[in-house]
Parts: sequence; C-alpha cells; structure tokens
Amino acid sequence: MAVAINGTSGISGIDGSSSSPTIRGTDSNTGLSFAADTLICNTGGNERTRINSNGDYFIGASSFSSGTKVKQFEIN
Repeated sequence: MAVAINGTSGISGIDGSSSSPTIRGTDSNTGLSFAADTLICNTGGNERTRINSNGDYFIGASSFSSGTKVKQFEIN
C-alpha cells in the first residue's frame, strides 16, 4: 500500500475496503476505510458503521433504506 506523508495534505493513501481496510492493526480485515466524503468502520471484513459528509451516522447500513441511522446530534 502506498502512503504519502505531506506537510500540506497530511497522510494520504488508498480508500481500502471492508475486507482490507486502509487503517488496521494486526487483524487484516478490521479497521477504517474511506469512500467519497465518508468514514467507514469495519470489523471481521464487514462494514459496521459509517459517517457521511452530512454528519449522518449509520449503524449496520450504508444507506437510509436499511439498518439504523442516527441523525446528527450535539454533545455539550
């Protein structure tokens, strides 16, 4: 995997996937991956949660049509 470290843009690389996340530890199919304006958390090679560019937090789903969606919230 190619990773670029740059003082202007930070750390960048590939998007990854559920079965092969970009950021991971010793477990090769658990970690974080990325899509267009989206952060995805994967465990066991499966997508578990997703945060999109609207701030919507999806649990067990990647769209409004399935799973649980938690609307934006604020913690004070």
